[in-house]
Formats: sequence, C-alpha cells, structure tokens
Amino acid sequence: MTIDLDELVPEFRTAVGKLLSACEDEGVFMEPYLGSRNPLEQARLWCQSRTPRQINQEIKNLRSMGADFLALCIEWAGEQDGPLVTNVIPGLSWRQWGETVDCVWIVDGREEWSSNIRVNGLNGYRIYAQQAAIHGLTYDEDPKRRNGYGHVRLRSLSSPLQVYSLEEINEAMKERFYYLLDGSSNLIQL
Repeated sequence: MTIDLDELVPEFRTAVGKLLSACEDEGVFMEPYLGSRNPLEQARLWCQSRTPRQINQEIKNLRSMGADFLALCIEWAGEQDGPLVTNVIPGLSWRQWGETVDCVWIVDGREEWSSNIRVNGLNGYRIYAQQAAIHGLTYDEDPKRRNGYGHVRLRSLSSPLQVYSLEEINEAMKERFYYLLDGSSNLIQL
C-alpha cells in the first residue's frame, strides 16, 4: 500500500518525511497510501457519477477558456461508472502538482480509520494533524469520507486556481505530464 514519495515535489517530500518521523517519535505510525495522481486519473475519477451532458459541457467550457489539455483529459476519460469521488477536475487538485499526500494510521499492523479511537491515550490522526501544523503543512479533515483524516498538503490554499490562471494550469499540466501525449498532442492509453 505504501506509495512512492519521490512523486512529490522535493520541498513537500522533505516535509512529509519529517512529519512521519515526528509522528513515530510520538509513538504513532502513519503510512502514506495516496500521493500524486496524473490528470487522466483525476479525469476518470471526476467523470464518475457525471452524465455525458455534464462531461461534454465541462470539455466545452475548458476549451473555451484555453485549457485544451485539461479538456482532452476529460474527453479521453469519458463516461465512468462508480460513486462520486471528487468534484475537482484535472489540474485543479494539488495531487497533480505533487503537493498532497494521504496517510493512514497503522495500529498493530492494521489500518485504523477512526479519529475517535485512542491507543495508549493517543489518537494517531490528532498527533498527525498537530505535527503537520508544526511542519508547516495543511491538514484537511473530511469526516464524511472513510479516509478523510489523513490528508495533508503543502499549501494552505485549497486550489491551484488561487495561484495560477486556468491557462497557466493547463500549460503546467501539459509540461508536467508530457509523457501522456504522443507526438501529435493526442493522449496515449496508460
């Protein structure tokens, strides 16, 4: 289940390493299970539970705003079955920027998802949140999700749109994930 932290941007990777070590020093073992996600994966998850009309409208909107690569990711993903996973389209999640990681608390070799359970008087997610703040990271808590307690990100801002224009995001994603394109700007199948 452990992910490759090398997918994270260097500054964040270093901070996450310090965070995990600090948790261990407190007697809490946190294991990363979700880090970066390429824009095609994000598009597939976004398309889940969306109608063809919603998908086509988003593609049209993105193209009209100069975000052809992001539109192409959604177009390529197409209709997907499954429950609602995210409301965030490709490029607008810090996951595509390598600035987000999710960890699960490991107790006696098993995953513990509860933010209420205490082991030796401690709750791992509370220690994790405290240490994230000490290390300058933003801890997000979403109790509606089963795994909503172990999410940290590098920036305090919730969206790349608070830093970059949509066109800048589109270009950054195209540059960062150029390997998803063949020589003629078409997406390749992964």
